[in-house]
Amino acid sequence: MTRVLVLGGLGFIGSAIVRELMQTTDCKIWTLDNVSTYHNTLDEALLWKAVYLRSQGFKTDNIYKNITDNLDSDFETIKPHVVINLVAYPSVKLVDLYPRDSLVNMCLGQFNVLNLCKKHGVKKFIYFSSSMVYGNWTQDVMTEDLVARPINLYGQYKRFCETLSEHFNVQTYNIRPCAVYGPGDYSARVLNQFCLNALKDQPLIVNDPHTNIDFTYVSDLAQATRLIVTRDSDSDKFHSSVNVSGGRSISLAQVIDVLESIANKKLTVIQNDREHNQPQRGQLGLDYAKSLGYEPKVSFEQGLEKLYAYTHQFYQH
Repeated sequence: MTRVLVLGGLGFIGSAIVRELMQTTDCKIWTLDNVSTYHNTLDEALLWKAVYLRSQGFKTDNIYKNITDNLDSDFETIKPHVVINLVAYPSVKLVDLYPRDSLVNMCLGQFNVLNLCKKHGVKKFIYFSSSMVYGNWTQDVMTEDLVARPINLYGQYKRFCETLSEHFNVQTYNIRPCAVYGPGDYSARVLNQFCLNALKDQPLIVNDPHTNIDFTYVSDLAQATRLIVTRDSDSDKFHSSVNVSGGRSISLAQVIDVLESIANKKLTVIQNDREHNQPQRGQLGLDYAKSLGYEPKVSFEQGLEKLYAYTHQFYQH
């Protein structure tokens, strides 16, 4: 039985991954989370089947400034085959607001976790990076072999964390998703704000309606992660980067058209200038992910409808 330790396993993406692994595999799952950013979105029955180690101690001051005896002993007790690291400040804006704390959390944290993986003989390490590492996209379809040139601190920290793994003798997969969305996300990401404002009959604030984004539905991302966790990796490169997305670029103007159809109303749009640290994006190339067995299952229209329904249900109480 594969033993999996998920760092950040109760957040929006982490809980989707834990759910996917518990429902579709026989993996034994442990999670660590500080429960500070998101509410837990796991079904309660599933939560109690996972081993939730603790929230106490999983703080920047403890784990990410120093390797604590607690985390070291957790690795010793669990003896994980696979470690998944989702811990990060979850947006460009938060990293800009707290550059030092996010540097410690993301970069020193990655170093410490990799060091523990090496020490305890972890077979596979999965790091949640971001398509932000590409910076301004130079091709219509961005593939993993293209040079990463991040233009904001968030992307630079993520890219640094990717390169750190090359200095440790642990097989690593850097997952690079783009614009993850879906029910259970309580952040101020663009689709969440669009759905909420549409429900409240408030204007949608758009920086650039011609911005193209390859959105990733959260269960598709969980599917891709599960494929990496469970695959026989002997034939894979020792350090790999993997794009994961819906495989379709859509402009924010098109997003608004879809949302108007779902909400059955005309929406007011206010256009602002593009933020300087938001890169021009487009579509991610998925050839490598598909070679691992990945195939997006939720269309953008289906995903946005699910998110809108969830937002309506959540905010009507």
